[in-house]
Amino acid sequence: MNPSSTCYTIIHDDLVDAPSSQELRNALQKGSDEVKLETMRRIIVGTLNGQSHVCPRCCELPRAAKRAHA
Repeated sequence: MNPSSTCYTIIHDDLVDAPSSQELRNALQKGSDEVKLETMRRIIVGTLNGQSHVCPRCCELPRAAKRAHA
């Protein structure tokens, strides 16, 4: 096996509609322990699948970074 070869991991997520960053934040701040655990699972699985969880209000990217992502 070539050590420089690329490897990908895909994590199945059965969510039809991904929650917004604001919904995730509210669940982490105000939810029960079970809701917080499920919310963290959603964030981790979404992150592994390439979903961004940046809140535009508090975690805004600098303009240069925004242009690079566009």
